[in-house]
Amino acid sequence: MTGKLRLSIVILCLLTFPTLLVIAAPATSQDPGPRGGPAGAGGPLPNLTAGQLAAFTDGADDFNTSHSVDGSVPGADATGLGPTFNLENCGGCHSAPNVGGTSPALNPQIASATAVGANNEVPSFLSPQGPVREARFILNPDGTPDGGVHGLFTIAGRSDARGCKLKQPDFATEVQRGNAITVNAYVDALSGMLPPESRDIVQRQYEALVEADARIPGIAPQR
Repeated sequence: MTGKLRLSIVILCLLTFPTLLVIAAPATSQDPGPRGGPAGAGGPLPNLTAGQLAAFTDGADDFNTSHSVDGSVPGADATGLGPTFNLENCGGCHSAPNVGGTSPALNPQIASATAVGANNEVPSFLSPQGPVREARFILNPDGTPDGGVHGLFTIAGRSDARGCKLKQPDFATEVQRGNAITVNAYVDALSGMLPPESRDIVQRQYEALVEADARIPGIAPQR
């Protein structure tokens, strides 16, 4: 059996077996949808020591506290916002089904773009009913790898940042160039929790898939 024939058989199996599994699924199967009742998340783990519980409570308070540049904005008396940011607090992006979760039904980033006089444009990949998103650029302007998160907004124009003229990243151009990767904030947070060795393995697997795709006629290279 030639190498090409073996490869053809493997590909045929991969393409066929999932289809057979779907066909064989009982006709009465139904997605139950989100479960009802309490979220079962957002609180501390059981059996914490007094010190651990105090640390959790302190962290949760900070997680949900809104920040402004100098503390002068009502409802956002914590300082230190900017110069770039994705939202004024962590909990706004991670609130469903409870604090620490994923995006809420309405995206708070839309209002954040122009809050207290900010002159940011809402990037094309955000929508009022869409998920909260973060943006990463694949490459730097000089062609070297980037991969870092780029804050969606700047504090320029805000009433608590008078004189700031920092430009917002040009997301429209980067999206058009295919240089922007936008992900749900919850997914990005989870990937950041992986140890370096796991991230390296995932990256190598991804690069191998891209290289394999490039060798198959009719499949455009992916990034």
